[in-house]
Amino acid sequence: TNGKGSTSAFIASLLKGSGLKVGVLTSPHLVSFTERIRVNSEEITEYEVMSLTEEIRSKVVDFSPTFFEVVTALAFLYFQRKRIDITLSVETINKLKRLSKETGKPISHIIEQKI
Repeated sequence: TNGKGSTSAFIASLLKGSGLKVGVLTSPHLVSFTERIRVNSEEITEYEVMSLTEEIRSKVVDFSPTFFEVVTALAFLYFQRKRIDITLSVETINKLKRLSKETGKPISHIIEQKI
């Protein structure tokens, strides 16, 4: 892989150490779907996945969302309810990697400047 999972874990650890409540959305999962959605290193439960999926399904009318769209909606709804301070996703990691490459500074330095 490209290291997005380990990069996410590293960044989440830095942010959590700064006192922030961190939501992480990654893909793909290795063993269980619940690995994809975490708050402060704790995976969403299977019950929460089923409950939120049903809630989303009940509100989707005349629209056939993709798997990615449903997972993203599920994660962001979960993060909202958990009242997180910051979300890390594949897009976040890619942006931080790009900034690191462009500036020549490590990701940890970029995060310190942004917090």
